[in-house]
Amino acid sequence: MRLGLLLALTACGTEVPLGFHADGTCGDGGVAGLGLDPSFGSCGTAVIDVGGIDNVELGTQGLAIDAQGRVLLAGTGGTPADTDLTVVRLLASGERDVSFGNQGAGSLTVTPGDHGAAVLVQPDGRIVVAGRLTTIGNEPIALVGRLLDDGRPDTTFGTDGTAKGALALGVSGTCEGISRRADGVLLCSGTTYPTFPSNSDAAVLSFSAAGAQQGGIGIDWFMRGERGGAAVLAGDGKVVVPVTAGHPLRGEDFAVARLDTNGALDPTFTDASGLAGRVSADFEGEKDTLQAVFVQPDGVIWAMGRATMNGPTQTGVEAGAVVRWLPSGALDTSFGSGGRLLLLVRGWKTVWAVLPLEDGTFLLGGDAQTARGDLALALQVVDVKGEAAGPLQVVDLSPGDDSVRTLVSDAARGHVYVLGVTGGGTGDNDWVVQRLIPEAKRVGLGNTCAAAPAGPLLLVLLARTISTRVRSRSRTKPHEGLRGGAGAGERV
Repeated sequence: MRLGLLLALTACGTEVPLGFHADGTCGDGGVAGLGLDPSFGSCGTAVIDVGGIDNVELGTQGLAIDAQGRVLLAGTGGTPADTDLTVVRLLASGERDVSFGNQGAGSLTVTPGDHGAAVLVQPDGRIVVAGRLTTIGNEPIALVGRLLDDGRPDTTFGTDGTAKGALALGVSGTCEGISRRADGVLLCSGTTYPTFPSNSDAAVLSFSAAGAQQGGIGIDWFMRGERGGAAVLAGDGKVVVPVTAGHPLRGEDFAVARLDTNGALDPTFTDASGLAGRVSADFEGEKDTLQAVFVQPDGVIWAMGRATMNGPTQTGVEAGAVVRWLPSGALDTSFGSGGRLLLLVRGWKTVWAVLPLEDGTFLLGGDAQTARGDLALALQVVDVKGEAAGPLQVVDLSPGDDSVRTLVSDAARGHVYVLGVTGGGTGDNDWVVQRLIPEAKRVGLGNTCAAAPAGPLLLVLLARTISTRVRSRSRTKPHEGLRGGAGAGERV
């Protein structure tokens, strides 16, 4: 990180106003709201490196919290020639839990090309992880695995701890997300390839608690080429699936499918297209990419990703984009412009996550383009209408691509976690995990920021934004670059 861009930095990465002393200690400052938790990692930040090629495809469901407050991360480990589906566990302190797997990392191996994307913790403490394996012909196969609490493969699940899934014999696919129903059934969501790689649909596969595939559904729109993401299980038991859908006239659109509790497309969820269980939204360009969804308790759906502008407003510009749908499938016209929001602020590139805050605003996380052309971490608070409720915060951690991928609230402990990836510019990605706590809890926590990484700067800026929101409860005027378009989520 280019520290010269920030003034009067201490070892904690900021000035005194956020509660860090100028002598380099994480002190007991008196700023209201949320701040970095000095008892986690190094002044609130943990950077995790498990090898030569880790978390290269960090997913939007790549972080989970267990009953003891330990942090589970899912991704890819190993070497370029032999990748593994990898889970890392951190103690509540942010240190690796060396009692888990091999020095804090558990892995599942089926082929030389296994990749992890999503993780959840069952009520019994067993850890479910999802991703894909790669065949000799480079075709992906959906893969679900389960680890015991100590990081060893759970041999009672599938075959030696893993289960492969497909809509039909010989059909390839991926798992980008994993959810667990109350009855123990596991739902793997991603993409299926009836003909690889030319024909693809979104898909949801179901597995029994023992790892036997029970069924699945492929979801298409108007043409071949749909790509599915990490689905979320809504409070009513329905499944909300993010999809990048092809359209014969508009190119690729944001799209969402909703499945009823029986696994079929929900006929009560539709739009003007008349497609049962499916809705879509278009921005100005021909290439909109949906990355994730989030479902509010009232059933309102957020969809986050990137739009490429090729219309009268912009040409060839990529921007972070958000769409919001009502439970009926109609666009929420109170949000952005007709339900669509474009973030044309200082290079917003992709929105990957959203997290509701206690004051009724929402935190967006993702990445923005730097002057060098790589990506930096990006965070911004918006209100319920999509108007800016604080400035965009961009933090450049490395000469490679950095991105926020997941925002998770551990409400029982008053923690907010941000999971990101930092590229380092060498092709070796590392996890970046940061934890925020209410400022009142930080009083008396005085860990020293010895050799703290640049990472804390991210949530230092975030904490300043959130603290302002909590103190004033006021709305700033919308940023001129944050606007609606011309034309994601919480797992339970």
